[in-house]
Amino acid sequence: MTTNRALMNDLVAIQQGIANGTIVLPGLPQAAARIRQALAGDEPDPRWVAAEIRRDPGLSSYLIKLANSVAMRGVIDTETVSGALQRLGLNLAGVLVTNYALMQMVNIAGGMYRRELGEIHRHSLETAAHCHALATAFTALPPERALLTGLVHDIGKLVVLQFAAQKPELRAQTERLRQLMRYTHASVGANLLRVWRFPEPVAAAVAAHESWMRETADGQPDLADLVIAAQIDLYRGTEHPMAALENRQVPAMDRLGLPEGVPFRRWPEFEEPYRRSRVLLGLY
Repeated sequence: MTTNRALMNDLVAIQQGIANGTIVLPGLPQAAARIRQALAGDEPDPRWVAAEIRRDPGLSSYLIKLANSVAMRGVIDTETVSGALQRLGLNLAGVLVTNYALMQMVNIAGGMYRRELGEIHRHSLETAAHCHALATAFTALPPERALLTGLVHDIGKLVVLQFAAQKPELRAQTERLRQLMRYTHASVGANLLRVWRFPEPVAAAVAAHESWMRETADGQPDLADLVIAAQIDLYRGTEHPMAALENRQVPAMDRLGLPEGVPFRRWPEFEEPYRRSRVLLGLY
């Protein structure tokens, strides 16, 4: 069994790698990074954002396709990036740019962990759809920020796998890698998002999303609560440790006002926002 010392040594090495740039997630499109930084400003210029998106044909096509999806459909389809931005709004477009970047990372990283990366991204999409729908139906939290938090909540797992790919001795120890991913991905992901200058509430939620019985200072629901509740629903009936929380009094569920032991899709308030969220993310 992996010792606490070994896990701590691996965690320190990963955090140092993030800080000094020796652990880099491959495939982050330069346009996506520039757009994300621009949208973090107080008054982003839609014309500049549109021009940056046009520099990446794949990203342009992706956003136009989503803008014309059932979730966003207007009277007629748009064929331009400017039209897509107008229909989506800058906040939502920024989240979708992040998802595009994640898709590129998963596709390019591939290699020996292609299956694991694909599963992580799929789970992140499902979690994001849940978070977006929960925020829309049950809270005053910004739905776009909830969507972003769901998308990146497990990004630390991508970092751990990238670290393992460079360490033959770690690749050979399946249980050590499994424990490293389970116990460190939240702090690793939060650290990476802070280096990337993501909004602090999103980074804080990623850091806290594995603290299943956590309390909040003001007793109000936050972004981490959405991720915890989403995963309780997604892991129902599985062997994942969160499945055991289904019939317990989980503080996040209480703060959100959600009944215990009831699949979310049985709630009328959740059904329509969830359907729209899935279409928006390409989950058909």
